[in-house]
Amino acid sequence: MYKNTSAQQILSAKNNPLKNISLLNPFECIEYLVALENSNCASKETGWQPMHFYKSKRNKSAFINLYKKNNSHGEFVFDYSWANAFIRNGLSYYPKLVSAIPFTPCKSKKVFGDDEISNELIDEIKKMMHDESINSWHILFPVNEERKVFLKHDFIERSGYRFVWQNKNFVDFKDYLSIFKSRQRKNIIKERNSIRSVGIEFDIFEADDISLETWRIFFNFYQITYHERGQAPYLNLAFFEQIEAFKTKLKPVLFFRKAEW
Repeated sequence: MYKNTSAQQILSAKNNPLKNISLLNPFECIEYLVALENSNCASKETGWQPMHFYKSKRNKSAFINLYKKNNSHGEFVFDYSWANAFIRNGLSYYPKLVSAIPFTPCKSKKVFGDDEISNELIDEIKKMMHDESINSWHILFPVNEERKVFLKHDFIERSGYRFVWQNKNFVDFKDYLSIFKSRQRKNIIKERNSIRSVGIEFDIFEADDISLETWRIFFNFYQITYHERGQAPYLNLAFFEQIEAFKTKLKPVLFFRKAEW
């Protein structure tokens, strides 16, 4: 069994439970976590210390995504009131354990592989929490089947709100507009036309159209959104250069003024 291990060690494991999974969600790829860690975006220094758990036996294996955190940055779940409540009661909120995709508020699997071994790993992590005096373990944006598993292990569920657009089999944009009232349709069309009027267009890059240079351009746009608010971006250029290998799973969308492209 690997405890407190990196994603790279899981990737190299002979019986990797993620190896032959056909994934539609790129955030469930172990290679994605490897890129975050190898670029030092997810590291002890950034508050995302990798502590993944992996176990293999009888040709079966399981993996649990896990990080040790000394802050709540990059989670998109606001738990500062909980942290303050711990402090007021003389308890330590940090460090805490988090199972999540760093900097990404998307639903995704955090537990992979054999169910029996997965349950053993959950018990191992709870034991480690006791041994190291860690008071909480947070599973952020779990898929429904995992939610049920953790509730059976006496986890407490906390519900929140997310605003997620879903394509309800719309044929085209006109079909999408049909679900709104007349005034709402007019406002949406007006907003769309305002984008056209200043010459902003977009390109979607796929597969062989994506190059390292594409990701470098994408990164420049990405970091500007942080710098304009006086913040440092969570992801660095090294990360984007590493995920160039995800050509078949990621589709960067670039918005630009045609004359500036």
